[in-house]
Amino acid sequence: IFSTIQTCLKARPDLYIFITCHPEATKNPITGEEMYKIKTIGQTIDSKYTVEGAFNYVLFADSESRETEEGTLEVNKYFITQSNGSTTAKTPAGVFDELRIPNDFGYIVDKIEQYENEDDEDDDE
Repeated sequence: IFSTIQTCLKARPDLYIFITCHPEATKNPITGEEMYKIKTIGQTIDSKYTVEGAFNYVLFADSESRETEEGTLEVNKYFITQSNGSTTAKTPAGVFDELRIPNDFGYIVDKIEQYENEDDEDDDE
């Protein structure tokens, strides 16, 4: 995974690369409560390299379901943008207004581009 990440980090700056991973339940080192991080092949790797540390954006997928009035099951899928201590999710402050965002890569790219263009406009002033 390390070489895959390094290859992605060297890619053209106009590319958006999404790497999807499975979550792994572990213990929060501060609170001792259960939390989720990117799954690796063991603690040896975790002690040497934190996968999430290679990225500015780490989103966790989640969903909620509810029964509709018609009796069917409605599932709402979304991404979590910031950690509340139960995940290693993180994004730069100001990119997303909400803790939960649509499960839509196009939406994510649009929000990142808006955020980065705002920074470019601030640099021009």
